[in-house]
Amino acid sequence: MQLDRNEEALVGFRRVLELDPAESAAAFGAARILAEAGQRQEAIDVLVEATSQDRPAPFLFNELGELLVEEGRIDEAAVCFRSSIAGNEDLSRPHFNLAVILEEEGNLDQALTHYERAIELAPAHYQALFNLGRLEGRRGNLQRQQKLYQAAIDANSDFLRGHYYLAKLIMDRGGDLQQAEAIARDALARDPDHRAGPLGYYVLADILNRQGRRAEAQQAADRGRQIQAEGS
Repeated sequence: MQLDRNEEALVGFRRVLELDPAESAAAFGAARILAEAGQRQEAIDVLVEATSQDRPAPFLFNELGELLVEEGRIDEAAVCFRSSIAGNEDLSRPHFNLAVILEEEGNLDQALTHYERAIELAPAHYQALFNLGRLEGRRGNLQRQQKLYQAAIDANSDFLRGHYYLAKLIMDRGGDLQQAEAIARDALARDPDHRAGPLGYYVLADILNRQGRRAEAQQAADRGRQIQAEGS
């Protein structure tokens, strides 16, 4: 029976791990193949074994943590992200992943520290920039929130949600409505298939309404409702 490439690779990785259970590239490769095949628990088992060896590669803890998050095992995932950081403080992803958990738990000061470290290590990490901006908004730092949202879409011009949230924030802060409208329309033009759902049209409708352009606002709101209905 002929094996496909992933199956062949998995067999090879397992052979390496039989000889050296801590071999990080083999553990990473095997776990990725298993996870992509829907065998998430098997992938977790591979990484648990690898990270239980002497001097495991720190990035494997992050890989394990991300799989545990997908399984809803958040407390265990947080331990893994902390272990990854303890092994190598200069990895951006575990700082970001830990910050997400801390923010959801309400530990905003600690979350802020880890978001900022993630951005320091990976300045173009648009999701970290956006999340930090959202966090600053919760803390009442609206000016910095706006700057971070802008940095997020500068880092990834196709980050549609970032465009819409920035446009809405500018509007809510009493800023330049023409600028807010331009940002929303730019994102809508980048999303002909409506991957972001109706959000952009609802934001645009609100901006147009604030400018007194009632008919255009109604058209945008109607388009948003149509997209919402199509997606339900």
